[in-house]
Amino acid sequence: MENNKPFEQASGCTGSRVRAVLQRLPPHVKAAAQEIRLRCDRPLAVRLPQRDITFLPNGQMNLLNTGPLFCVTREDVEECFRMVCGFSVHTHQQQLCGGFVTVKGGHRVGVAGTAVCANGMITAVRELSSLNIRIAREHRGSAEELFNAVRGGQYRSFLLAGPPCTGKTTLLRDLARLLGSVDGRSTVVLDERGELAACVNGAPQHDVGIFCDVLTGYPKAQAVTLALRSLAPDFIVTDEVSSAEEAEAIESGFHSGVSFFLSVHAATPAELKQKKPAARLLGSGMFGGVAFLKDRREPGRIQWIRSAGDVLGADAWGGDALSGGGAGRRSGGAAAEDAPEAALAMC
Repeated sequence: MENNKPFEQASGCTGSRVRAVLQRLPPHVKAAAQEIRLRCDRPLAVRLPQRDITFLPNGQMNLLNTGPLFCVTREDVEECFRMVCGFSVHTHQQQLCGGFVTVKGGHRVGVAGTAVCANGMITAVRELSSLNIRIAREHRGSAEELFNAVRGGQYRSFLLAGPPCTGKTTLLRDLARLLGSVDGRSTVVLDERGELAACVNGAPQHDVGIFCDVLTGYPKAQAVTLALRSLAPDFIVTDEVSSAEEAEAIESGFHSGVSFFLSVHAATPAELKQKKPAARLLGSGMFGGVAFLKDRREPGRIQWIRSAGDVLGADAWGGDALSGGGAGRRSGGAAAEDAPEAALAMC
């Protein structure tokens, strides 16, 4: 099944003992899986939209997460780590110091262990304790609603808001693909953490369009300046704006005529206003609209689209992005129709 391909890729970088267990999962569970968690001397776990599942010692799936469980050993973690790094750990030191490694297929492997520091900077990671394999998926068409609004002139720049694991990166990735396929318009993806385009050896693992350039690993503020100076973009797509320096660079780029499509961690307008960089950008007049995503049970689905002005005045309607009151319109969403809940119901 095509829906299982990302899981098969991601689980392929685990060691033989763990991989044998993961391969026994039913196809509908593989299609819904979001993360594979390996923790030393702790149960192997697979995260689904509504729950985590573990395994019995014989490798069978365990929905109750009780009783004797299949546990990950230190050898399992180390074997997986070596495979993730292509058996060349030193070539991935910079990524490891940032907490993750991106592998073929665009999957991001988070690394936890003991940090080695010098002059206040992380220089290496040793004594690994856990790995989190985040399964990257492309949902083609999930951003068509936003893309059509941009092409129709409704919004010049757009902000996506939502809690973690609600599909912000998924939507941005598909929007980059659509923007990067418009003839004569240049898109730049600023992929500081290697998630959006997920380049491996310079080649994007995800489809970001044929008229798209990717800057991987650059600090976001510097990447904006570099893109404006040398790549002449019409659109810039990036995720998780979090600092005043980034906001200043983006604001400067906007005044140079570039449209920006960004994401920020925030579940409600009130929470979004508390994020100073995002509040600064909203107040600048850059963004015509803000899309609030639904929860992790429906990743990539838009709950509400509101104007920037409505968000800035959110106190008038309680700051509840999920309520029926207040200005804005409810979106039908654009994620794939094979919702994860249906898969989970079959567990």
